[in-house]
Amino acid sequence: MTSATFEETSNIWKVQTSKNTVFTTRYLVTGLGLLSKQNFPDIPGLKERAFNGELYHTGNWPKSHDFTGKRVAVIGNGSTGVQLITAIAPEVAQLTCFQRSPQYSVPNGNGPVSRDYREMINRDYDQIWSQVKTSAVAFGFEESKIPA
Repeated sequence: MTSATFEETSNIWKVQTSKNTVFTTRYLVTGLGLLSKQNFPDIPGLKERAFNGELYHTGNWPKSHDFTGKRVAVIGNGSTGVQLITAIAPEVAQLTCFQRSPQYSVPNGNGPVSRDYREMINRDYDQIWSQVKTSAVAFGFEESKIPA
């Protein structure tokens, strides 16, 4: 995919490929792995495994692990880092978090959806979608106007 353009008048996506093929579709799910690409920081000794500890990446998490009583360092405190830190903190002996920049993180609100909530979404769909399209983060909630 080289481009995707949403046609407002027809509510259709036009998707062009590197071979100049154009597809049209009502729904576009990109699934490009934006948040799951593994990126290890360029830390001297990391590639050579100059330490004796275990090394994990949340984009390739092992089926089983045991951090009980271990000293753990987490590099990166985006949404995934925040979730990981919260999940492992009770079981580790020591947790050190390396953070370049403060992150803004909010609960995602996943959970059971009541019939009343679903009806509200259906009723207010156009207004909700309009807010999402004008949002800085496109997550369907009003961002704070208060500067940090």
